[in-house]
Amino acid sequence: MSGKPLEVLLRVGLELLNRSAATRRYLEKIGPGDTGEHRQLIQTIRIALDGVEQLLPQTIDSVVKFLPKGEPGRELGLEVLDSYLTKFAHWFKTIHELLVYLPRQPITPETVSALAASFGEVYRSYQPSIILGSLFNALEFDFFQIVRDRLPDIDTIVVEDAENIVLQLAICDRDSPHAWAILAHEMGHAIDLREGISQKITDRFVTDPGSQAYQLVRSWSQELCADLLAAKALGPSSILALLNLVYCILPLTNIFSPSTTHPATRWRLEVVSRYLKEQHGDSALLEEEALFYRAAAEYSLARAVPEPEARKALRALDSRQFDSIILPIAEELYEAIGAVPIPRHTTVPDSLERCLVRLRQNLPVSAQGLPRAMLRANIASYRQLHFDSKADRQKHFEELVGKFKEEPLEMPTIFLSGFQRRHELIQDACSQVSRLSEPERLENLCADLWRLDQLVASSVNTSSVHMHIRLLEHRTARDRE
Repeated sequence: MSGKPLEVLLRVGLELLNRSAATRRYLEKIGPGDTGEHRQLIQTIRIALDGVEQLLPQTIDSVVKFLPKGEPGRELGLEVLDSYLTKFAHWFKTIHELLVYLPRQPITPETVSALAASFGEVYRSYQPSIILGSLFNALEFDFFQIVRDRLPDIDTIVVEDAENIVLQLAICDRDSPHAWAILAHEMGHAIDLREGISQKITDRFVTDPGSQAYQLVRSWSQELCADLLAAKALGPSSILALLNLVYCILPLTNIFSPSTTHPATRWRLEVVSRYLKEQHGDSALLEEEALFYRAAAEYSLARAVPEPEARKALRALDSRQFDSIILPIAEELYEAIGAVPIPRHTTVPDSLERCLVRLRQNLPVSAQGLPRAMLRANIASYRQLHFDSKADRQKHFEELVGKFKEEPLEMPTIFLSGFQRRHELIQDACSQVSRLSEPERLENLCADLWRLDQLVASSVNTSSVHMHIRLLEHRTARDRE
């Protein structure tokens, strides 16, 4: 019971619980309405969510009781937990869809700030609309295209190339920066559509646009292109956000195999990992998550295909498809996205570690200067100096003061440090299985994750303001010159 299958199922439960808690907070923000017209709707949804959540510690308690009973008990415990989580995932998705009957809150300003800072002028040239949706997923679509589909004659009065890009975030993820990162993938779709990146690459591999092979390669190329553009803008955070979402629906889907529209998530992880390793070096957290996701995929495969030989054949097919289809597409994409003018970001391990220390202390991570040891060394060096004049002393003192200046942190660093801290909290909770049967422990975990979301959101906001001030300072200095 202490193996990977249990860890996978516990992760699923905690991800679902966190999203359920986020939905309840969203209901509190909406409130009953000026005349109480939403009271009954909100009460019904809240009762349903509370009921689902209360079953989690009870189920874990049942599972823990199977621990001393050897292998048969462990298997039975997994089966009990898996059965409950399948229901939880289905219930949560359905309840989330019912939020369509309630008024929509707007997305937070920090969501826009994060994307604008990550994509730079590319984002500002698109000016996408960002909305909340009741579908538990993130989407990108052209609103003008929807209007044209419903009103074909409108082309007589609308310019032919008019577009309005919309990025849609799940309602439950409104206040959770760890989920906003998935919008970078949706932004990648918009860029790909305008630049025709995946279209050109598909044409190099398949020549018949009417064939199923063409549609398959095109769809897979689009997804991989969006993943890589998101990685270029936000580092590993976007693919990590995808994993958090996928864990919530793992019990409802066979995640091992690709679909006609999406390549297997493991392939996507591998393609992004290779790109980031080439561009920025190792990404320890992404590699660790990829290993964990591999265990989740194996669990999903074993559940869907009990026969070992059949599983072996599927793995072999998976490997051939990756090598013969995905890898050649990825290599073309690596080169193609280099031309997209997304700002280049760098995430420094030392900087990430310092951010992580601050987040553990419940402190924001919006700006950073030189490490303390380096600042102390600079002070010590300053004290050893001998000055020829008062002006010389003033000059060196100003240089020393300048070294204490903090610069705003880039969004990839803020987001990735948030993911690291989130990973720590969840991993710590999963390592103490028996304590997860205590409702108070689960409530504390959700509170810790919520506090972390608030820290990251405030860091995004402060960093954005800081970046804007720095930009104005540079412009002023340039104008003076």
